[in-house]
Amino acid sequence: MTLSKKEISPSHRRQVFRIGAALGLGTLLAACGGGGGGSDSDDSRNLRAALDRLKAGMNEEEIITAVGWSPNHGYLEWRSDSEALLVGADGRGNSAEKYITRAIYHNESERLVRDFAI
Repeated sequence: MTLSKKEISPSHRRQVFRIGAALGLGTLLAACGGGGGGSDSDDSRNLRAALDRLKAGMNEEEIITAVGWSPNHGYLEWRSDSEALLVGADGRGNSAEKYITRAIYHNESERLVRDFAI
């Protein structure tokens, strides 16, 4: 049994390369875009709307749920485009669990501070 050593023509090689490149690019674009998977709500990343959802007595988990996404700029701090939301939390008595004490929202034109009783 002998192995065939056929020469691949340059035009065929270019065609195979183009098909491979197109498949690779298509796979990359499909993996990066589309699908969404997020909330249909317009305020899903709106930190001003998230501020309105915060209530006295919320613990850390409830705060994150109310905002709608994990903090992306530090401990209970969110930033999105030109907005920022910083939430303060403190423990009650000997409890290790922390509860909301203050929320500060700001953008280019306004700054809102809300204090919450613990």
